[in-house]
Amino acid sequence: MPLGSSFLERMGDFIIWYSKDKEAAQKKYRQLYRLQDYAEDFHWNNIELMDGTRIKLSKNQIQEGFEIPKDARRFRLVSLWPASFSANAVFPVKFRAKNWWPAEGQCWPTPPDGMQRLVNSNLLESEGNYLRRVLYAQGSEFSKLTTDWIDTIGARDQIYVVETSHKVIERCMLMCTDPGDLVLDPHVVVEQRLLWRNSWGVGGLRLIPVAWQLH
Repeated sequence: MPLGSSFLERMGDFIIWYSKDKEAAQKKYRQLYRLQDYAEDFHWNNIELMDGTRIKLSKNQIQEGFEIPKDARRFRLVSLWPASFSANAVFPVKFRAKNWWPAEGQCWPTPPDGMQRLVNSNLLESEGNYLRRVLYAQGSEFSKLTTDWIDTIGARDQIYVVETSHKVIERCMLMCTDPGDLVLDPHVVVEQRLLWRNSWGVGGLRLIPVAWQLH
């Protein structure tokens, strides 16, 4: 806990990555993903039945754990407005016998043929006075792991005074190694490292305890 803080306190640790060659490090980087839980996420408040009927769930239904039919597809509506504006991307889109225009000051994210593909693929839905893109939960179960790891905590059952939690080491290893790589272990806890290695499914990694090599 920071002492003498006058404003919003910042709590957290930083991982420092070192590399002699930044370009080589970028080639070695392995993007990790995390499984998302949409169970109580109000954004995923639509379902599509087998016959194509789309139903919007109420807030109470979501909070009470509404049981989605087995063959239904859960989806959310996302904005079609791109980050930058282009006057050439302002045109009517015919959807369900009606011409739809982007909001004032906005444009479509793709040319007419691209918008038509969305119409033909049934990937558009109306929300109020505007069109939205349909994003199905199936195929969107994972999100990229970014710099904020809010699901990690300090090490438990520590062996050293200063020790990093298993989950943090696991992620660091998986982000920068491949099966068959040689990993130098600065600690002597080889059995524990081997246990983690096997649980990650990367049995090809070879871990060398540096502390032992120095004796």
